[in-house]
Amino acid sequence: MKKALLIPFFIIILFSISVCYALTNTATINWQANNDADLAGYKVYHGTSPRSYEQAESVGTAINYTIEGLDEGKTYYFAVTAVDTSGNESGYSAEVSKIIPNTSSPAAPVCDSITPSSGSSIAGEPQIFETVYSDDNGADNIEIIKFLINKKVLGRKSIYVYYNIAINKLYLRDDLGKKWLGGYAPGASYIISNKQGELDCSQTTVEKNGNNINIRWYITPNSAFKGTKNLYLFANDITNLSSGWIKKGVYTISVEDQ
Repeated sequence: MKKALLIPFFIIILFSISVCYALTNTATINWQANNDADLAGYKVYHGTSPRSYEQAESVGTAINYTIEGLDEGKTYYFAVTAVDTSGNESGYSAEVSKIIPNTSSPAAPVCDSITPSSGSSIAGEPQIFETVYSDDNGADNIEIIKFLINKKVLGRKSIYVYYNIAINKLYLRDDLGKKWLGGYAPGASYIISNKQGELDCSQTTVEKNGNNINIRWYITPNSAFKGTKNLYLFANDITNLSSGWIKKGVYTISVEDQ
């Protein structure tokens, strides 16, 4: 009799999950192959509650599977098991989830708020700006978030920061407004700077909560950036719908008297 696939030593890694917009109500699951000689195939589980799966599909030895007929606006949870030639089944893989967007009436992400939205600080002193963005299709539907401090919507000579959700990286626009500097994860021990100021990645945090994404930007303006500036927010989703630039406040950077 062939030995069972032992749960403590057999781990399936789901390394990708995606939604195909060419076919609505569809999710494609990918996972890392198991190389056991007695592997018979895999089973893909999904449901609308974590670790509680209503559906299971035997998919053979393929390492990806497309699930159709998913309800828009719902969050689905997915896991994979492996089955050997004796019919023994492994434990569940790590779980992944995905919100199926409401493509019938798509809505652009919303730039909700910034705190503080007014006030002032001294150049050279760190300031935390907390920004909140939301999407009716869930936080994972937002792809790009931007925050700009300047007199107008212009990347040149500004403090213009950007977070790419898909790759979990932070950036700062260069002095000429032509390219992005950095590319570090929130919490990483890096500081990105230009002549106007700097973004401390180690002190910058990102939190997802339902439909909301909260980012606490840890920014230190330089004396060269003194004066009264507008605070602008921008968000773009995975279907390329955007909020556009939204003015959410006014802030003054002053220089301490010598």
